Amino acid sequence: MSMSTAQFRCEISNTNPAIPLILTIRINNIPIETLSPVPARYQFEHNFEDTAELQQHQIEFELSGKLLEHTKIDAHGNIVSDAVVVIKNKEFESVMVDVPFDQHTQYRHNFNDNGQEIIDEFFGIMGCNGTACFKFTTPIYVWLLENL
Repeated sequence: MSMSTAQFRCEISNTNPAIPLILTIRINNIPIETLSPVPARYQFEHNFEDTAELQQHQIEFELSGKLLEHTKIDAHGNIVSDAVVVIKNKEFESVMVDVPFDQHTQYRHNFNDNGQEIIDEFFGIMGCNGTACFKFTTPIYVWLLENL
């Protein structure tokens, strides 16, 4: 019996590539790739087993290397420059899933050691060291039908 696979793709970018941010990508707790430093633009692709029976999976993006001095604030408290990682154009099997992906993602961070750890909403932008964890199920076409 042959194994069926599905593909996840996304575009990853660093808004300030001079800042050496580090992004580790794990699927089902297995490290798949580490971008050190995160480049200005990177296309991530990964094929995973697309099971016939219902099975839970997760994709994690863990940001590290962000320091308080990477965020420049003016006298009025406005951010004038920053380094963040943007994760966009998320796709399963060439189907765009940005909205359901973000809705099903928990972003755990502690404001770069400036506060208590929180579970935050995710909008495709990682500005604090922490982990964005997206959970989904296979078969992927069933997940797509239920979430799009």
